[in-house]
Amino acid sequence: MNEQTKLKILDTLHDIPLADLAQRVRDAHTDADRHFWQSLYTLEKGQRERQAS
Repeated sequence: MNEQTKLKILDTLHDIPLADLAQRVRDAHTDADRHFWQSLYTLEKGQRERQAS
């Protein structure tokens, strides 16, 4: 995954359902991509939980 793609994802992260992020973690083809998606999932889940409080 190139840097431009990652930046686009970060710009729209709040629009991606958590279930979709979790699926992307499972579907990642490389360890680097899996780590990227897992990090985004963890950060976004925490952010949404804080906003809900």
